[in-house]
Amino acid sequence: MRNKTDTRHPIVYLWTTPLLNPEYLFIITLCSVFNSRIYCRLRYLVENQPSVRKLVHAVNRRLRSWPAKMRARVVSEKGSTRPGQTPDVSGTCASQSRGLEIQDIIRLMHQRGIKAEGEKNSVPIIFMHYTNSYYLKYSLAQAKLSNPHSTVYLLGDASNNCYPFVKHQDFSDYFQAASEFSRFYRHFSTNRYHYELLNFQRWFILKEFLAANNIERCLYLDSDTMLYADVTEEQKKFAKYDFTLSAMICGQTFFLNRIKALEDFCDFLFNIYTKRDRYHYDKMVAHYAVCRKNGVPGGVSDMKAFSLYLHNRHYAEIGEVSEIIDGSIFDINITTPTPGFEMEKGIKKVIWQDGLPYGRRLQTGELIRFNSLHFQGGNSKRLMGQYFTYTQTEV
Repeated sequence: MRNKTDTRHPIVYLWTTPLLNPEYLFIITLCSVFNSRIYCRLRYLVENQPSVRKLVHAVNRRLRSWPAKMRARVVSEKGSTRPGQTPDVSGTCASQSRGLEIQDIIRLMHQRGIKAEGEKNSVPIIFMHYTNSYYLKYSLAQAKLSNPHSTVYLLGDASNNCYPFVKHQDFSDYFQAASEFSRFYRHFSTNRYHYELLNFQRWFILKEFLAANNIERCLYLDSDTMLYADVTEEQKKFAKYDFTLSAMICGQTFFLNRIKALEDFCDFLFNIYTKRDRYHYDKMVAHYAVCRKNGVPGGVSDMKAFSLYLHNRHYAEIGEVSEIIDGSIFDINITTPTPGFEMEKGIKKVIWQDGLPYGRRLQTGELIRFNSLHFQGGNSKRLMGQYFTYTQTEV
């Protein structure tokens, strides 16, 4: 938890923690390439043991002389993909034959004639991310490749203002309401303080950004999501709703059709944490107490807030994206079978047809198209580059 005497801006404080130092991220990423167990253990130790952070710093000084580019060996196999598998019969790479650099992706966009500016009638796509994480280039590029007529916005910081095929905005320009919310926020979770706070603050940032830019509808995506569908067409499935959630609690695939609904949700959050809505505040506190009593990790997050909002007379106004509609679905998490997909080595087994990902539903045997794949969790994010679609001749 942040020291109460620390007066730094929450974003600045988070950025300056040792875990987010680029040198530490480099060695964590390096280990994740070779062994997922090493990755998980090292990340835990770096977060919790100062002595380990010092050791990592020392190792990184030695690693500075290593080559900047690391290439991953892959094995080809037709029909399906998982970590280490490549092209389908159509010739579209479902995984990398080599690691792609940012310049490779920029060149790919240029070759396809893709510009940052989209068409006015297309649904804009919005990501929000601080720092330039190694996987961010894949989620941004995949969204733009799948939606060349939509504007893709990145609400980020100076470190990730390097993608000419998206429109970059500094999210600190839309931080007024988020900053006000932080004054009243109370932490009821075993997760890190700033992690949960930012999960709440993003909705205030998004609201201010949309209002300032006169955007009424959009698709907000978590930055660990790979998108494969035309969102302007997909939005029509949910046009009657105010917004969408995944599993009715997660905002990872958030189609917004009415900005007033987002304003209502932000007011709902503010009223809870200022204790104007004491009933829902007490329900949050009670939820955390039950989690602690039974040794359940986590606690109160924006997901819990969405659940309370949903049952507070808003049920019919919210759409569900993680159910199969017209033969396709927005994935809730690649590491879970929900709703009943075939799994392989701990993740959904993806079958590529005509450059698009499908999964087999075990109950019926039918192939369901994935509109998106969600790589939630640090260990699965390292797989994202293997699901970026392009043809090898382009790069």
